[in-house]
Amino acid sequence: MRTAYLSISASALAFALMISGCVAAPEPHDDNDEAIGEGAAALVSCSVLPSGNIVTNGSFESPDVWPGTSTIYNNGSITGWQAAYGQIQVYDHSNGQNPAHGEQHVELDASNSSGIYQNLTTVPGAIYQLRFAFAARPNTSASQNVLGVVWGGQQVATLTTASSSWVYYTYTLVASGTTTRLQFNDLGPSNGEGTLLDNVTVVAADTDQDGVFDSCDNCPALANPSQADADADGIGDACEPPPPAEPVCVVVQRGTYGSVQDAHIQPGVSWPYGDYPYVVMNTFPEGVQLGVLAFDLSFIPAGSDVESATLSLSHTWKASASTIELHRVNGPWQESTVHAGNFPGYNPAVEASITTVAQAGAVVTANVAALVQSWVDGSPNHGVALHDVNGRTDIRSSEQTNIASRPKLEVCYTPAQ
Repeated sequence: MRTAYLSISASALAFALMISGCVAAPEPHDDNDEAIGEGAAALVSCSVLPSGNIVTNGSFESPDVWPGTSTIYNNGSITGWQAAYGQIQVYDHSNGQNPAHGEQHVELDASNSSGIYQNLTTVPGAIYQLRFAFAARPNTSASQNVLGVVWGGQQVATLTTASSSWVYYTYTLVASGTTTRLQFNDLGPSNGEGTLLDNVTVVAADTDQDGVFDSCDNCPALANPSQADADADGIGDACEPPPPAEPVCVVVQRGTYGSVQDAHIQPGVSWPYGDYPYVVMNTFPEGVQLGVLAFDLSFIPAGSDVESATLSLSHTWKASASTIELHRVNGPWQESTVHAGNFPGYNPAVEASITTVAQAGAVVTANVAALVQSWVDGSPNHGVALHDVNGRTDIRSSEQTNIASRPKLEVCYTPAQ
C-alpha cells in the first residue's frame, strides 16, 4: 500500500486563450435575423465527443515510483506518453516537492532537456479545454524553468516561473484533425534541473457549463441546456438578440390620462388663475400676461427615445393669426397657487412655437419632441410658459367641461432595451 501525502494546492490560477483552426459558425444574417444563403453551418455532433479527460495518465501515476524517490525513464516507459527527445524524471513526493494532484509529477529536465507528447484522438472542428499545472524545481531560477506548450504542431504558450508552488493554466483550443499531438517541451538550459509538470487534462469545452459541449452548443456563451431554437437558424434562442422594442404612444390630457396643470400669470396681480376655464395670453402696459402649462411625464422610463411629441391647444375666436412662443419654466409651480408674485420665471430661449388662426374653435399644434426628449433625459420638467408675441389668445384650459378641448400632449416613445 502506498503512503498518503498532502499535496500542495495551486497558489494561483492563470487563464489564457489560444485558438488554432476554425470553428463552424452560422452564416451571415440580415437585420431581421433570417439566415442568408442555405442556412447556418452545422455544428459538431455531440454524439462523437467524449465526456471525460482524453489524456491518458495525465497525473503521471504510472509507472509507480517508490514514495520519496524519483526515477528517470527512457522513451515509452511512461504510460500514455512518449519522449520527443531526452529523458523524463518521475517524482513521488521527493526533492522537496509535492505533486499538484495524485502522488506523482514529472520533471522535463532530467539529466538533460526533454520533451513529452501524447497523440490524442480528437474530432475535427471540436473545441477542447487544455488544463495543466506548472511549477519550478525548488531552489532554481526562472531561466531554468521554461515550458513550451504545443497543440497540433502550433506553439500555444511559452511559460516561465521561479516559484515551486503549482499554478494551473487553461487554454481553449480547436482540433483540426482526428489526431492531435499535445506536447510539452523544456526550453530552459539543458542542465538536469527544472520545468515540473502535472495533472494534464483535455476535455471537450463547455464554457457556459450547461451540459452541452461548445462544439455542438447553439449558444456556447449562455447556459441553454434545452438548446431551444425557435426560428431554426442555428443560433439558440438564448443568444438571439431581443426583438426591437415597440413604440408606446400615450395621450396626456386631464380626464384622459396623466396629470396636467395650467394657469395664466397676469402682471401685477397676486391672484391665482388656475381654476379659470381659459389660459389667457396678452400684453398690458405693465407687462406680458403669460400662460403656463405642465404635463407630468414621469411615466416615461429613463433612457427612452422620444419618437414624437405633439402639443395640441384649442383657442377661441381670433380676428387675426398670431405666434405663441414656448419657453421652459425655471422652477416648480402649482396650478392652485401660482401668480405674478411667486412665478419662478422662464428661460428666454424659444423651445417651439405655435401659429394661431383667425377663426373660432381652432386646434393648433407644436412639435415639442426635442423638448420632451430633454426632460426624459433628465432635464427638470417644470412645464412651459406660453407667450403670444402679437397680442391676445385665449386657450381652453383643463377646467373645460368638454375633455376634447383641453390641452393635450401626444407622446410616442421607445423604451430603452
